[in-house]
Amino acid sequence: MSRLVSLVESREVVREIFQILEGFSCALVGGLAVAYWVEGRVPTSRELDILVVKEDFDEVRDLFNEIGFSVSGYAKAGVGSYTVKGKGWEVDLILAEEEWEEDAIKYAKKDVFEGVEVRIVRPEWLIVMKLVAMREKDMDDIVLLSRVVDVEKVRGLVRRYLGEDYVEDFNSLVEIGRVLSLPKRN
Repeated sequence: MSRLVSLVESREVVREIFQILEGFSCALVGGLAVAYWVEGRVPTSRELDILVVKEDFDEVRDLFNEIGFSVSGYAKAGVGSYTVKGKGWEVDLILAEEEWEEDAIKYAKKDVFEGVEVRIVRPEWLIVMKLVAMREKDMDDIVLLSRVVDVEKVRGLVRRYLGEDYVEDFNSLVEIGRVLSLPKRN
């Protein structure tokens, strides 16, 4: 059984959402993807974030509209995205505009959710994505994700795609994670 099954409520709606996405170049990101990789991280209730390549973006957005989701918003959280709402769920469709975002989709892990193939962005790429957004919740997620990745590999990705300033930010968050995970002294 996929770890995703234990992390979502209303499996029927999530299965329908993942069915819409089948065959498109996209992958799960955000809180649910972090929770997939980090034991104990609880995703936001009834919310999905999906990274979609430019070529598929309009068609995916329109398919959500066809099944009764309402489409609203653009450029949420500083990135090109649409929020689609329906059936008690909110789905942020995030436009993959950068090479690293397309690579994040390309190298995403494949899993199966109730018979439907799903791609989940790997933790290294989630860190890169969250370094760009750098909201408080993103920094918290980077600290958590830094515990389950090869830190040197992530530094290489960050250096390649974002530059040295972001490597320094990542290093600081890794250090915070180390300090927070130290056992308490009596």
